[in-house]
Amino acid sequence: LDSSTTALAYAIYSIKLSPGDVIVSASGSEYAANAIAALHHSHKHGAKVVFVPSLSTGGVDFQQLRSELGKYGARVKAVLLTHCPTNGGIINDAQGVGDLIHQIEEGDRPIYFLDACQTVGQVHIDVQLLRCDVLATTSRKWLRGPRGVGFLYVKTSLLNGENMRFEKVPPILDMHGAKWGGGGGGM
Repeated sequence: LDSSTTALAYAIYSIKLSPGDVIVSASGSEYAANAIAALHHSHKHGAKVVFVPSLSTGGVDFQQLRSELGKYGARVKAVLLTHCPTNGGIINDAQGVGDLIHQIEEGDRPIYFLDACQTVGQVHIDVQLLRCDVLATTSRKWLRGPRGVGFLYVKTSLLNGENMRFEKVPPILDMHGAKWGGGGGGM
């Protein structure tokens, strides 16, 4: 794929959603293109996105995240986390989010998406340790690769299973193709 943004958007658009389903963004520092993909995809299917605010010091508010996961239960189909936002210097606790998600019974457990664009090549990444199901990154930043190369890890058990359907790359709405509305955080 041509970028980490495209890779993660492709995965987000592959989530099987029904009316009433929920995608949870685990921190207030979600990358804009990821949020747009989640909002657009959920809107098309009558689902919604819940944005969990970060702590006042930055980072994941685990108490609030646990509350939102409990509130929506099995309707939560995915949890998104940007490991290291492009500004602010925070490295979110990706392993803690993975551990929290794995406290949920397997049949009801949401898919855990990790945007590691700013961390792969800079910090040690182990998808099994982090317990993420989907990870996207790029070659051009800390791997010192060329522009125009993104890659996507997807846990084998999710490929074209009951929770995700990977087909041809769908039309993707990104931060250059959407205008943000005022107030409610929607498009």
